[in-house]
Amino acid sequence: MNLSEHVHVTWALHVEMSVTDRPDLTRVIGVPRDAPSYWIVEAYRLSLGLEPETPDSEDGPDHSPLIDLVSWRGNTQRVSIPGVADVVDVTISGPFETSSRIWW
Repeated sequence: MNLSEHVHVTWALHVEMSVTDRPDLTRVIGVPRDAPSYWIVEAYRLSLGLEPETPDSEDGPDHSPLIDLVSWRGNTQRVSIPGVADVVDVTISGPFETSSRIWW
């Protein structure tokens, strides 16, 4: 048995979301590198105790703000998240290697 068969390596990003002059709204969320924007927005809203605003279906258009998850393309992005703030600063760092072990 090869131990590497039971280790799954994924790449995660750290997404820092903050609102100027509101440190209570700052969160750092770890997400898979290929996560869609609405996952990040949902995780952020849930961390604030707010209900997520999911798309009606997985096949339909994504109505969440577009967050570019490629960290080297730019510095801080700004998005509006309804129910939170008109300007939320989003900073991406990573990717970071994570692994999960499957024990039988």
